[in-house]
Amino acid sequence: MGVGTILDTRRAILLATGTDKAEIMEITDGSCSVVLDGQSQTQTYAAGTKFSVPAKSGFTITVGSGICQYICSFIN
Repeated sequence: MGVGTILDTRRAILLATGTDKAEIMEITDGSCSVVLDGQSQTQTYAAGTKFSVPAKSGFTITVGSGICQYICSFIN
């Protein structure tokens, strides 16, 4: 498990986790926009929501204003 904070970026940040395990990203504060590797559609996630990241992949995340805090859990 990991925790993190992303500050107001107003530009996309590529997070290439590339771990052998899938992940669940739980948004605990703020909001963000995410594009998973291999997809073109942007999804927006707010506090209290979560999204899944397949094993051996990553995603691009943008925080338009404020901060976005998250908890990352690896799935066995």
